Amino acid sequence: MDKSKIMSILKSVAIILVIVCFVAFLRFQAADLSVIPADQQSYYKDASGLPYFTEMDSYYNLRMTENFLEYGHMGDTIKNGTPWDTLSYAPEGRSAEYKPMIVYVTAFLYYISNIFSDVSLKEVAFFVSAIVAPLAAIPAFIIVRRLTNNYGGATAALIVALAPNYFAHTFAGFFDTDMFNVVLPLFLVLFFIESIRSSKLAYRIVYILLTIITMVLFSLAWDGYVFYIGMLVIFMIVYLLLGFILKLDLIKPRKNYSNLLSWFTDQKEIFSIVLIAIIGFIGLGLTNGFDSIIQAPMNLLGATQIQSAANAAAYPNVFISVAELQIPSLLTGGISGAFSANSGGIINGVGGIVAIFGAFFILILFAQRLWKLRSFNARGV
Repeated sequence: MDKSKIMSILKSVAIILVIVCFVAFLRFQAADLSVIPADQQSYYKDASGLPYFTEMDSYYNLRMTENFLEYGHMGDTIKNGTPWDTLSYAPEGRSAEYKPMIVYVTAFLYYISNIFSDVSLKEVAFFVSAIVAPLAAIPAFIIVRRLTNNYGGATAALIVALAPNYFAHTFAGFFDTDMFNVVLPLFLVLFFIESIRSSKLAYRIVYILLTIITMVLFSLAWDGYVFYIGMLVIFMIVYLLLGFILKLDLIKPRKNYSNLLSWFTDQKEIFSIVLIAIIGFIGLGLTNGFDSIIQAPMNLLGATQIQSAANAAAYPNVFISVAELQIPSLLTGGISGAFSANSGGIINGVGGIVAIFGAFFILILFAQRLWKLRSFNARGV
């Protein structure tokens, strides 16, 4: 590796570190109560002096993590072979089966932090979102930098890590699974792209395994992971169709190879897609159950109907406090509000109208490049 390439890699690493530290610093500020008058700060702190968590699910996640560390499972007891939470729906209780990724990550960070200092589990849980969420800047930077340069990569990393809807659910004190919903999909896309781009078979296999591992980890973090799997499948289909339309010869003739195995391993796209599909299905089935994988698409379609529960007239109705059950508005604040970034509307939540137009502009440029390729014959190149 020549000196210029080493310097380029080091520069990229330095940029990534600066961005990750910067967006993490902004999230950590949620724990700073200095802007509140000193005589009122006690109202915002619990008995340990730590600020309160900002929403109800955080306390449930904390309790599941405490159970895991104390009992080895997320319930406080075992009932008929199933971890059971006696405090939910008391006195009957309910199953403590829960997506365990947030518990595993928090427990891991708790053990690591206590190697160097005496830190309570609640303190680790309070800051874990501010630690994990900024990592989304890493795949965002790498993916976009390959298409543009360091400036484009840095811009993409900042836009992703500071997107209002993402930021509003991943600052210190918001202890929920939202921290994984951008980090893991971006790493999934990055590893999948690299599994196709890599020319060496060994590298392709490594990236295929990383893609599958990320897919499995995401399935352990959030039920909605199947949305991203579906998007990946659609991308695969579109990619192969464009390769056929643009005559890119993605599938090479079988007659040019001595045997079927050598032909298959040399088809970069087909090789990666087939292995990810087969091994990924097995991995998801082993970790989540094959029945749940088959039923996941139907469950997601049915989940769209539970929003009606938020509009029920019966009181009290806890569903009205669940943000995911609210019908989002497209825009808040009218024309002037279209340029502001907040979590009030869909357009505001991704950074405002400027970010939307920027995305459409990039999409148009991409379409133009594809249109130019229509007359380019890649055969034999």
